[in-house]
Amino acid sequence: MSGKYIKNRSVITRFFLGLICAFIIGEICIRVLPHVRVSTVAWVPNSAMGALLKPCQRARFAGKEFNNIVFINTHGQHDYEHGYEKEKNVFRILILGDSMIEGLQVNKDNLVASVLSGQLNSKRNSANGSYEVIALARSGWGTAQQLKYFKEVGLKYKPDLVILCLYPANDFFNSCKQLTKDEFLPYYTIDKYGKLAAVPSGTDKGKGTFLYRVYKKSQLLCFLRQNISRLARRVKDVNKIPKYFGIFLVKKNMVWMKAVYVTLACLKELDSVCRGNAIQFLCVSLPMKPLAEMNTGLYYQRYRSMAEEDYDFCYPYTAINKFCDQNSILNVSMLESFQADFTNTKRSAYFQHEAHWNEYGHYLAASMLYEYLKNNSMLHF
Repeated sequence: MSGKYIKNRSVITRFFLGLICAFIIGEICIRVLPHVRVSTVAWVPNSAMGALLKPCQRARFAGKEFNNIVFINTHGQHDYEHGYEKEKNVFRILILGDSMIEGLQVNKDNLVASVLSGQLNSKRNSANGSYEVIALARSGWGTAQQLKYFKEVGLKYKPDLVILCLYPANDFFNSCKQLTKDEFLPYYTIDKYGKLAAVPSGTDKGKGTFLYRVYKKSQLLCFLRQNISRLARRVKDVNKIPKYFGIFLVKKNMVWMKAVYVTLACLKELDSVCRGNAIQFLCVSLPMKPLAEMNTGLYYQRYRSMAEEDYDFCYPYTAINKFCDQNSILNVSMLESFQADFTNTKRSAYFQHEAHWNEYGHYLAASMLYEYLKNNSMLHF
């Protein structure tokens, strides 16, 4: 064996040992530094939905204004444990939604489902029954995915009332495969007979690999990945109008018209499935932050090219309300109530740098739901 070979091998060995030492030191620093915030929430492949949150995990979800430890239940939801079997004299409410309802930004004690459950049970008129509120929600879901998950899983809970929380800002976008281009989500389309037809998802097998599990165990790798991705988005999309803003365009192209049609068809199918199973159904339109705080002008300041088109930020609410009225679907919008609260209190229901609800937002939404259910005789105890 030549001296040159031995020398080269020694250099390579020292290089990799140095790399390992640097990784270990970096990992320790990330874990002990108090101001470093890293999200470590993990996903697992799912044949029906592409991927779901890993069940029974304890992980961190972090951002500029939150650093939350989340506990995911055995069904892959950011919620308390709920069995499929319903106990006697329990009125069970199922809330379907996206990241607004999932609420990884806040402790699950303060989520809209938890707060509503507490209000219902503390104010009930009878001691002979109780309420159970279950949230089935995932970031990135639209009405199409919520319909699919309700059929696959939601019906197993045997709910008495289903509340669809539709977020107009991006649920139309997330329900259309031509817009999201996400191969790992289930969708629906309209077939040649005008019927709603399922488009199966691909299983996100990458979420089940050894390398993915190692990556999620390392806070250093998560930190590097998240910050590189954040920087790339800032460079690429700093002044670019978000794709989902297409729902607000007065003149929509054919793809967006299809997204609207499919989303509303999924809404109608949810109502139909509930009726067929003797389940009450309520569609709730959630408020967008700029509308709730009456400050859509911020959009025009940030995205200057918006001045080249006409936008109607109330369109989704109008379309949902009109469609529900035409199809006798019970629906309510939280927008006016959020606007009234902001006018009176000047207190934001949203994180400053996020479009999601803070703890007050979840409380406000739960209180509004409680009042609506009470005033419309939808409570049983």
